[in-house]
Amino acid sequence: MTSHDLDRKLRRALRPVPATARQRTQYRDLLFEQGVREMDFLRRRSLTELGIVATAIIAIAFSVGWWQQRSPGNGDDRKLVAVAAATLTAQASDDTTEPPVSSRTATHTSGVAATAQAANCPVTPPSPTPPDGWIENVDGNPVWYEAKGVGVWISPVSITEFDPTLDTLSATWFTGSSRVTVWPPILEDPLLITGQTAANQGGTIEFEIHDDDPRFVMNSTITFPEPGCWNLEVTVGEESDTLVIFALDQNERPDFAAAAQARTALQTSLFQVPASCSVTEPFLADRQLDSDAALYWFDGEALTASVPPPGVFWANQQMTMTWYSPDSDDLAIRGIHRDSPGTTLLTSTSRHIGESGQRWESEIEFPRPGCWEISGTSDTASLSVTVYVFPFECNHQPGDAPPENCRPPTQ
Repeated sequence: MTSHDLDRKLRRALRPVPATARQRTQYRDLLFEQGVREMDFLRRRSLTELGIVATAIIAIAFSVGWWQQRSPGNGDDRKLVAVAAATLTAQASDDTTEPPVSSRTATHTSGVAATAQAANCPVTPPSPTPPDGWIENVDGNPVWYEAKGVGVWISPVSITEFDPTLDTLSATWFTGSSRVTVWPPILEDPLLITGQTAANQGGTIEFEIHDDDPRFVMNSTITFPEPGCWNLEVTVGEESDTLVIFALDQNERPDFAAAAQARTALQTSLFQVPASCSVTEPFLADRQLDSDAALYWFDGEALTASVPPPGVFWANQQMTMTWYSPDSDDLAIRGIHRDSPGTTLLTSTSRHIGESGQRWESEIEFPRPGCWEISGTSDTASLSVTVYVFPFECNHQPGDAPPENCRPPTQ
């Protein structure tokens, strides 16, 4: 059970509890302790299973040894049994050891350290061990920074959230919104994290706790407006401590770089969009609304929409377009082909309400290629974008050449 699974579990459990603030805090403490006990049980069960395997190996070795004493032989069989038992024991032991850090992760981590050093940024070294009460090696939170003066630990999102080929030991701060886990999860005094660039050039961070009760701090967000060296002041009540963090530009995130490269590769390999189609260019961002993923976004009046990378539209192929509007009760989504107004967008939309607010997920399909206008409207919000839809025959993977039958559509 990861920290985020536990967070969701606590939120679900708290919804039906109408109580005073004190009762609510006590109830949370109880639920959290139960979650920790469950995670500790899983760890003990794994150790118990390992002990059962080791006991079975020893029993087999003794049984075969007893049989060897009762049977004639030259000792070679006993050597074979000993080797087999040692091999099985080593394999069981290997299951409990940490995998080696890949060269790619080591290169990434050392590269970040070198960049920080070149910028004269005395980064606070991460703790070699997680905080007390945290289950070691939980995916998503591999590195912890301790603000010793206030007894608070902070962990940025694992870089594997952006690039699964990198080991979980690699964690990096990036500009934009960074999901962080704070430990301990419940504080009696309010937590405040402020930050300025080390050069005091005016930039400030934004810190947000994703819970109505400011004492429940485990799931939070820190937003760095620009890359570079940052001094974070962590305050709990009247006590405070400082962490020094180096944030890379968000465009250096592996998923950002891959998405941008894929979009560029497709655009350069396809035929040129007609000048008569004034395309609305989406922008790449991670807005922390429902995931940590980099998506392509369109912004309107109190309404925003996202599409998955590479943000290229194909005819006769379904894709998901997600719309966000905090204050709208309903949303009408429509699309019209500019050169054939009678041709409309095929849509199937469902409304969802979650921790990040409400959203509408639309499965859209363009029945023909060409220039399209897509709009979303409600009583309080609106968004209209122009996109170019390429023929289905042109669909190909980034980096590959388009199919030979890829041609601009005829009017």
